[in-house]
Amino acid sequence: MKYVVGVDFSASQNACMLAEYETGRILRKKEVLRGAFYKEPNSPDDSPRPLDCYCPGLPVEDRAHAYLAGLVQGFLNDAGIKKSDVMAVGISLAGKLFSDGRDGKDVLFMGANTPKRFGKTESGRTSINATRTLRKEFRGIPIIGGNDCNCTGIAQSILYETRGIGPKKTFYLTISTGIGGGGPKEDADEIGHMVIGNVHPAVSLKCGCGVQDCLEAYASGTGISNFAKKIIWLYRMNPRKFAGYASYEREVGRLLDKNGRPFNLKEAAVKSMLAGMINEKQRKGEAFTAKDVFKAMYKKDLLAYHILNTTARMTAEVIASTAQIHDLERVGIGGGVGANNPKYVGMIQKHVNRILIKGNKMLPKGVIVEVCPLGKAANDYGALSLAMPEKYRAQWAKTMLKATGKKR
Repeated sequence: MKYVVGVDFSASQNACMLAEYETGRILRKKEVLRGAFYKEPNSPDDSPRPLDCYCPGLPVEDRAHAYLAGLVQGFLNDAGIKKSDVMAVGISLAGKLFSDGRDGKDVLFMGANTPKRFGKTESGRTSINATRTLRKEFRGIPIIGGNDCNCTGIAQSILYETRGIGPKKTFYLTISTGIGGGGPKEDADEIGHMVIGNVHPAVSLKCGCGVQDCLEAYASGTGISNFAKKIIWLYRMNPRKFAGYASYEREVGRLLDKNGRPFNLKEAAVKSMLAGMINEKQRKGEAFTAKDVFKAMYKKDLLAYHILNTTARMTAEVIASTAQIHDLERVGIGGGVGANNPKYVGMIQKHVNRILIKGNKMLPKGVIVEVCPLGKAANDYGALSLAMPEKYRAQWAKTMLKATGKKR
């Protein structure tokens, strides 16, 4: 039997998948919960990572590709698979790709939150080599890398194609610890680092990439909790700036409840359970997260609704802009925040509909936003989609559809 290997080389966790070459049926999976670039929560960006201790005799810039090759080889050894039976390797990477390996060269990337010390600087640009060792060990087969969201977007498009939707009309957006996006049009990645406008200075947030006011800084899982804490801090510690923020939101027409009725932000803050939740989490030594904000919103907390309606609007603005540029008609949303909160996806859709009004010349049919149809299979098939043989695309689609547990 012949196989393909998928590797998820993300910012924190790593995983290997083994699938049948002709069908795409996943036979084996191994996860490393604290992967090469894992960072302890709330630790500084330059804190030690597992890669710092890996093969200390190697130069630090060579450790990533050595680690990835060791991960794959160990995975195959455990499965009893010979290297000669592997037909292709697909690698999903959390970051910007500078070389995807399709030309036979090494895969080069750099993540917005990945330490630069693990890369090599050439011509003023730092990049991490993911495949130098792997190419020496697996000569003569395709070894292809892709941005993680582009990979999942490609896998998602295979299912959309079974619905009669053109793959290049589709896009995948993940809302989890960070925000990313991608699809068959592989130049549309790193969507989370698009800069948001019309943000009041009092609540401005800096992104992990170093840029002020990226979408990820507000609307990712981490961003939602930081945004909520920022507003609560303003309300408690700086009433003047809080009043300025509230006045700005009122003037631009953004202090409306889910029924479109205006409300007073200060009164919402007084009644909100968020401040108490933050205090309780601190007392227990636990992190206040996006889950807490969603929990409050589902209990009809108006301030929590305002926060999530704001991040939904920001996300919708980026989706609408991306759709206009790349001629998209379907966006699937995944990740922990997106997939677990379909009502929130509905809020994003509502804002997209408001922005892309009926009859607009670029996208007259608008854009449909929904939970990613791949479901829990999204992460598994992201990397594998790069290794999928095109001649078996239809069979892979059937296997992937079966893995989602859906009929179509």
